[in-house]
Amino acid sequence: MVALSQITAFTPAVEGPDPISELRSVTVNGRTEWLSLRGQDRSKPVLLFLSGGPGGSQLVTARHCFADLERDYVVVTWEQPGAAKSYSAINPADITLETYLSDGAAVTEILRREFGQDRIYLMGESWGSALGLMMAREHPEHYRAFIGTGQMVDFLETERIDYQMALEDARRTGNKKLVDKVAFFWGLYQTFDSVYGRLCPIDLRQSAAEQQIPVHIFHGRYDYNAPTSLVEDYYARLRAPRKSLVYFEHSGHNPWQTENELFIDHVRRAFAESA
Repeated sequence: MVALSQITAFTPAVEGPDPISELRSVTVNGRTEWLSLRGQDRSKPVLLFLSGGPGGSQLVTARHCFADLERDYVVVTWEQPGAAKSYSAINPADITLETYLSDGAAVTEILRREFGQDRIYLMGESWGSALGLMMAREHPEHYRAFIGTGQMVDFLETERIDYQMALEDARRTGNKKLVDKVAFFWGLYQTFDSVYGRLCPIDLRQSAAEQQIPVHIFHGRYDYNAPTSLVEDYYARLRAPRKSLVYFEHSGHNPWQTENELFIDHVRRAFAESA
């Protein structure tokens, strides 16, 4: 069923003056990866969306949640190496941070060249928000502005905060069984040899606090996957031509889904400032 869903996957048609609606394979640094490209007018600015994970796929969710943005942008969702339709692009054991950064730069170059745009817009959620900040840091000349949501800052510190929060909650409620489970999963995490484990050294407060493009963070007030304390610390250190931190008062980790209409309004406003 999984194989069949990948083989038969498609993206519905878009109506407009010069529409584009493609699910396309591209060669990225010698590997086959996939892009979803959707917009009512090919001449509009390109917006590249980076999904979470690593290994997450948001092709369908992004198509629904960003449908309104297709009026003003060519919305591109990149299936990153090791994710869904790009799963076979590379052995997951061989994926490194440099894999994502070099592939992200290559995808950006493909889009800039095809649509004839010197710079494109960039947006990322969760892991994609961290990747986006690093991509912008490496190649600010390729991007107009960046939006991060569910903004990840320090992966190891996030795990420590979430672990402590879960442990304190279990103790407060007297749930001794949960205390044992939390301790078990923390040990499992500590010895987990995977892509996520390799992200532990990343602390964007140290490596990506200096940006040369506008940076906007749209964060759920109740986001425990990306603790607000780390987001606010990063924002305080952030140096950029323009920056903003917007809280969504009825959301957790995914305000782009849970408060979609308000989120889209903020996207338009933030990117319009950098037009």
